[in-house]
Amino acid sequence: MSDATTLLAKYFAEELTPDEASRLLSLCRTDETVRNELTQMTRTERALAWLHQAGDEPGFESEVMMRIEPDTVESAAFVAGVLANVQTEQTALTAGKAGVTWFWQRVTAAAAAIALVAGAGLYFRSVGLRNDARQIETAAAAASEPHVAVVTSLSEADHTAGGPLIVGRALPAGEYRLAGGRMGLSFAGGAQLVVEGPAQLSLLSPSRARLNGGKAAAHVPEGARGFTVETPGVEVVDLGTEFGVSVGPSGVSDVHVFKGEVEARVAGDESRPESFVALNTSEGRRFASDGVAETTRPDPLSFPPPPAPAPDEPRTTGAIHFLRQPPVSVETGRLESNEFILLFKEREAADLTKETLVSFARPGRYANTRRLSAKIGPTRQVTSYLLHYDPLTRPADRSQLRREGSVTFGTPIVGVINKQSGLNYTDDVLGHPGAIYDQSSRRGVERNKRTDASGDVIVMSRDRRTLHFNLAVAGDLDQIRILVRSTSGGQGAKSVSELPVHTVKE
Repeated sequence: MSDATTLLAKYFAEELTPDEASRLLSLCRTDETVRNELTQMTRTERALAWLHQAGDEPGFESEVMMRIEPDTVESAAFVAGVLANVQTEQTALTAGKAGVTWFWQRVTAAAAAIALVAGAGLYFRSVGLRNDARQIETAAAAASEPHVAVVTSLSEADHTAGGPLIVGRALPAGEYRLAGGRMGLSFAGGAQLVVEGPAQLSLLSPSRARLNGGKAAAHVPEGARGFTVETPGVEVVDLGTEFGVSVGPSGVSDVHVFKGEVEARVAGDESRPESFVALNTSEGRRFASDGVAETTRPDPLSFPPPPAPAPDEPRTTGAIHFLRQPPVSVETGRLESNEFILLFKEREAADLTKETLVSFARPGRYANTRRLSAKIGPTRQVTSYLLHYDPLTRPADRSQLRREGSVTFGTPIVGVINKQSGLNYTDDVLGHPGAIYDQSSRRGVERNKRTDASGDVIVMSRDRRTLHFNLAVAGDLDQIRILVRSTSGGQGAKSVSELPVHTVKE
């Protein structure tokens, strides 16, 4: 067995020595395979914890089914086998701690699917024996290292490294290769980047990336100034602009400013004034691999178009990032990130043929909406959006993992649905027809109890165009459906009729 597999087994059995904990932490930092394995094992542990602590068999079944081939007799039989083995292993473990040897006897004797069943007792042991002094807490943090960007669009994209690229996937720092097509990225710092393959891109931080080959274009809003793209010979530092960068096979870098201003400088050299080159709108420059600027001006048409927001696109701030394409699935566990709250358009100009219940529809602060308590429609047209927040980790103190952000729409908001019953009921009419929704898991938002700060808060502005969110997930995931007046027609905002609703005005 590999050293990493042995260390992971000892980690979940809580048998790591300090030296082994340090070795596992180092592996997690340098080996993506180890990080992914630890992440998957931790997620499975969470599913087993639901069953162990709360007897939540439906939640456990949903979590397991999500990870295997759905809608087959074999899958259902497998889940039943897991449940049966869990009870057997849990009974056997009451006699005492079996140790890592027990784990190896079970796992090495089974195929991959059966290994999950055989390893159930190990996970339960980890749940039962966990304490605040866990030796390898830092290794778990490495497995869920901060995400620095999220994939917002894919156009005929073909990846060759960095794991599967799907719309809505949040990416940690690391190297990613794109064999072809285009990929849109939104950085945690607010910058937007589109990469055209074949390309080799390294994500370095929420405000910095390195292009080692290929083409890219950036749109950097006011709040993200300072966003930097490195190449083998030059650093391009944004000063509030849209710019393009390309790197050829020989390491030659081309830079073109579509709008605004950038500062190009020899990579890693900020001490010499002559290493700085200022470029303004419509200006460009070619840089050799050693950073020396040439007089050649690149063709603007040789770069991909900068990813400037469309006129009707919602404007987001903070942790909220707009996906320009809908994700394939917004089921629990599919698009997890501690850093990113996702927003995407579901339906354009949807006709409401009957009255639709929503959680609220008027300006104010909402932290205690107990039920669907306002009505909109019928015979109105609305455009629907879904806000999706599914953290990778859920600390015991939920107030420690809160994310905030705002979204501003071009037309007034006519209703907000933040309860599971309303979301489930309107998925068919207002959900995106190509997306998979998770109606069995706890979705919506948490009601804020008077005695703690774990609930979610939503504030609608007086002009009914902006929503501000302060979210902390306690259940499976936070999902909120937002209905705005359609630009295609309909009276939209005039369709609101109120029932009693708990509102505290701004």
